[in-house]
Amino acid sequence: DINKGVSSFQGSQLQRAEWVSVGPQKCMLALTVNTTKGLVVHRLAGFAPSNEGSIRSHFLSHFKVDVSTLKSSSAGRSWFTAAIRDDLMRLVVPGTEDIIADIDKRRITNVVEPPDAPHETVIKLEAERLHDDDDVVTELRFCVPPGRQEFLHHMAEFKDTLEGEYVVDESQVPIARFTDITLVLPRGKFEMQLFGTSLRMHGKSASHSVEYGQVRRAFLLPKPDGKSVAFVLILNPPLLQGKTEYSQLVMPLETNRPVSIVTAGDKNNDLQAKEEGELAEVLPRVFKSLSGHGAVGPTAGIASSNGFHCVNCAHKTFEGHLYFLEDSLLFVNRPCCVIRYKDIKEVEFQRIDSGRTFDLVAVTKLGFENQFSAIDKSDLDALRNFLNSKQVGGAEPPAKQARTE
Repeated sequence: DINKGVSSFQGSQLQRAEWVSVGPQKCMLALTVNTTKGLVVHRLAGFAPSNEGSIRSHFLSHFKVDVSTLKSSSAGRSWFTAAIRDDLMRLVVPGTEDIIADIDKRRITNVVEPPDAPHETVIKLEAERLHDDDDVVTELRFCVPPGRQEFLHHMAEFKDTLEGEYVVDESQVPIARFTDITLVLPRGKFEMQLFGTSLRMHGKSASHSVEYGQVRRAFLLPKPDGKSVAFVLILNPPLLQGKTEYSQLVMPLETNRPVSIVTAGDKNNDLQAKEEGELAEVLPRVFKSLSGHGAVGPTAGIASSNGFHCVNCAHKTFEGHLYFLEDSLLFVNRPCCVIRYKDIKEVEFQRIDSGRTFDLVAVTKLGFENQFSAIDKSDLDALRNFLNSKQVGGAEPPAKQARTE
């Protein structure tokens, strides 16, 4: 089975069988099987054309299923007709049943309409390899060529159908759903759907699917204004939007926004039938229940002049907040930056002898410099003492000068 390596099922589950010519002296058998999760297509490769007769006789004799014969088209086509059924998206030559490509909907991780190209639809595919040296298609880009505006509505229907059909989890019904969630990285407003093994975000121009296995760390960081908290997810592998990779999701969640959501709780999670409270509390709580990733907050080992465990500063011309965690520095909102103390070779405190602010430069053991500028000088001693307690090089208090008469 080219999907999973090995598959087994009862003959009574078999719904349909198709014999497909996929190249010179190469054929594939596609079996549609009825499972508890719906209809699933198993594609078996490696057959020779001479096997067709015996396969057809066997299936008709033992399973009462007639094997239909199809062929693939390798002539090179610019236009196609798309048919979506079961877990398969099939592209065929218009007016025929000749197959251009079969795409397993379970491999679709994202459907995007580039903001600057409404005539295009991009499909991101999971890079699933059975062997290390396999070549795998990870992106398909469809477009309506210039001068053919009469076909743009077909592209819109195609994208809408894909977004409504592709499966992001074993269940198509989300366990919990949150609307109007703002993200800073990637930028936009999304409806957030949480499933048993994945998180799906649906926006106006893009949809994203994140497997919980991609999440490496989660943080919940109160903002000094008291109006929101930053909910941060660190991803590996990163999320792709166009050609841009996002290794972090940053969500400012309002502390004064009450929510009440109905959940599909079961024995596999500890959710209540109705989860109520402030958005900044409910969403991280539901995420932890489903993903197993609890959000970590700032350490209590330091308090800055603003009364919080962070300092106001700028990083790469962007204003934000630098938080001090038990094992890391973390800057939000954008660009989000996480540096573990153990990865820091040394820190430098610059411009401490003039002005009302200073800069903190963290030099990693790999030689990268991360500068956080315009920090209030009243926070200098607290930062120096805290970083010194974490045994970060360069954070030692300056030696006291001997006072001379």
